[in-house]
Amino acid sequence: MKTITPRQQRTVEALRLKPRWREEIDRIAGASNGPQVINELRRKGFGIRCIRVDSVDRDGKPCRPGRYYLESEPDHE
Repeated sequence: MKTITPRQQRTVEALRLKPRWREEIDRIAGASNGPQVINELRRKGFGIRCIRVDSVDRDGKPCRPGRYYLESEPDHE
Protein backbone atom coordinates (compact mmCIF):
# COMPACT_ATOMS: atom_id res chain seq x y z
CA MET A 1 0.00 0.00 0.00
CA LYS A 2 1.20 3.50 -0.75
CA THR A 3 2.45 5.48 2.22
CA ILE A 4 -0.01 7.97 3.62
CA THR A 5 0.69 11.01 5.75
CA PRO A 6 -0.43 11.32 9.40
CA ARG A 7 -3.14 13.77 8.23
CA GLN A 8 -4.40 11.23 5.72
CA GLN A 9 -4.19 8.40 8.28
CA ARG A 10 -6.37 10.31 10.76
CA THR A 11 -8.90 10.93 8.01
CA VAL A 12 -9.04 7.27 6.95
CA GLU A 13 -9.39 6.06 10.53
CA ALA A 14 -12.28 8.47 11.12
CA LEU A 15 -14.03 7.46 7.89
CA ARG A 16 -13.71 3.79 8.85
CA LEU A 17 -15.93 4.52 11.85
CA LYS A 18 -18.68 6.50 10.09
CA PRO A 19 -19.39 9.02 7.34
CA ARG A 20 -18.07 12.51 8.08
CA TRP A 21 -19.11 16.03 7.14
CA ARG A 22 -16.59 18.19 5.33
CA GLU A 23 -16.06 20.37 8.42
CA GLU A 24 -15.33 17.25 10.48
CA ILE A 25 -12.67 16.22 7.97
CA ASP A 26 -11.02 19.63 8.35
CA ARG A 27 -10.81 19.21 12.13
CA ILE A 28 -9.83 15.53 12.12
CA ALA A 29 -7.13 15.96 9.49
CA GLY A 30 -5.87 19.17 11.05
CA ALA A 31 -6.25 20.95 7.72
CA SER A 32 -8.23 23.91 6.51
CA ASN A 33 -8.84 22.18 3.18
CA GLY A 34 -10.35 18.77 3.91
CA PRO A 35 -11.36 18.17 0.27
CA GLN A 36 -7.68 18.30 -0.71
CA VAL A 37 -6.90 15.56 1.82
CA ILE A 38 -9.77 13.50 0.39
CA ASN A 39 -8.50 14.00 -3.18
CA GLU A 40 -4.99 12.94 -2.16
CA LEU A 41 -6.43 9.75 -0.65
CA ARG A 42 -8.46 9.07 -3.79
CA ARG A 43 -5.28 9.34 -5.89
CA LYS A 44 -3.74 6.72 -3.60
CA GLY A 45 -6.58 4.30 -4.33
CA PHE A 46 -9.09 4.97 -1.56
CA GLY A 47 -12.70 4.87 -2.70
CA ILE A 48 -14.23 7.90 -1.01
CA ARG A 49 -17.62 9.18 -2.06
CA CYS A 50 -19.13 12.57 -1.29
CA ILE A 51 -22.88 12.96 -1.02
CA ARG A 52 -24.27 16.51 -1.14
CA VAL A 53 -27.18 17.05 1.25
CA ASP A 54 -29.79 19.81 1.04
CA SER A 55 -29.65 21.84 4.22
CA VAL A 56 -30.07 25.34 5.64
CA ASP A 57 -27.17 27.27 7.14
CA ARG A 58 -27.36 29.23 10.39
CA ASP A 59 -28.42 32.35 8.49
CA GLY A 60 -31.42 30.53 7.02
CA LYS A 61 -29.86 30.22 3.56
CA PRO A 62 -30.08 26.97 1.57
CA CYS A 63 -26.80 25.12 1.19
CA ARG A 64 -25.51 21.70 0.14
CA PRO A 65 -22.83 20.48 2.52
CA GLY A 66 -20.86 17.37 1.60
CA ARG A 67 -20.66 14.17 3.61
CA TYR A 68 -17.81 11.75 2.88
CA TYR A 69 -18.12 7.95 2.90
CA LEU A 70 -15.27 5.44 2.73
CA GLU A 71 -16.37 2.79 0.23
CA SER A 72 -13.13 0.92 -0.38
CA GLU A 73 -9.44 0.85 0.43
CA PRO A 74 -6.54 -0.02 -1.84
CA ASP A 75 -5.34 -3.60 -1.82
CA HIS A 76 -2.19 -4.22 0.21
CA GLU A 77 0.87 -4.75 -1.96
